[in-house]
Amino acid sequence: EVGTFYRLYAAVLARAGTPTPRLFDPVQHRLLRAIVDHLCDEGRLRHYAPLRDKPGFIRALRALIQELKRARVHRDQFTAAVADRLPRLSELAAVYAAYQGWLVTSGWTDAEGQGWLAALALERDPALYADLSLLVVDGFDEFNPTQLEVLHLLAGRTAETLITLTSDASAGLSAGPDRPGRTAHRRFA
Repeated sequence: EVGTFYRLYAAVLARAGTPTPRLFDPVQHRLLRAIVDHLCDEGRLRHYAPLRDKPGFIRALRALIQELKRARVHRDQFTAAVADRLPRLSELAAVYAAYQGWLVTSGWTDAEGQGWLAALALERDPALYADLSLLVVDGFDEFNPTQLEVLHLLAGRTAETLITLTSDASAGLSAGPDRPGRTAHRRFA
């Protein structure tokens, strides 16, 4: 099969017997708007209250939540990490906690959470995907922590794993002090 990480996550959950409905982007946007409105109405968002109607604010919240979930940061961990910091960080933690709370209570997940759940399913069941004979991953130049964890768990179950990294051998890998290479390929050096 050929697919994306998101398709892989869904396949892992389906094979584990725990398929979870996925919250798509427009619904996620509306959910975050409702959470922000609710927290503002309760007086729990003071710093960000003036931004509540700004579409860029919801996009920024989505990006933050995606990063937190890619790193598999639990809502309680984030809340604890920012507890003694600036109030604006506590407000972000409140949004994240409310968002995650809604997902858990409703039985839904978002795209990044699907990866998190797939990693947990693989951790819990060593027999899951034990029949995989070949795992090939191509076309990436980096992996987030969730992707790395899923790859690590799958690679331990397969007879052969091949991971290729996108690069430009003439510009990126041979770059050095005398030859900086293209900006897009500097990290390969």
